[in-house]
Amino acid sequence: MEKCCFRTLLLYRYKDGLNAAAASREFADPWPEEAVKERTVQYSFRRFGSGDRSIEERRGSHKSSSLDNEVLKEAVEAQPTTTTRKLAAELGVSHATIGRHLKRIEKVKKLAKWIPRKK
Repeated sequence: MEKCCFRTLLLYRYKDGLNAAAASREFADPWPEEAVKERTVQYSFRRFGSGDRSIEERRGSHKSSSLDNEVLKEAVEAQPTTTTRKLAAELGVSHATIGRHLKRIEKVKKLAKWIPRKK
């Protein structure tokens, strides 16, 4: 079933006064392979309660990273013993962002040094 159809049904059940847990169980019975998690239903019900009755799919709230992998690669190669927190401070992003991008450029830390990951 399409996501917008689930959202329409959720809005209908919300207007009926059903709570999120019951609505989640109600949809899990006929469509077990496409079951909506209770937390997702709670989130939708909270949105409906705040006046947002939109059933359109929302774009993710994650903003795209401004970190250039080449800049990170050069920084790591210049200082292979540095930490993700130091790299984050130098490049103006969070250390979690550094971690994700290090994974993308296939760098792992071994013996306190960033090296290319072996496949």
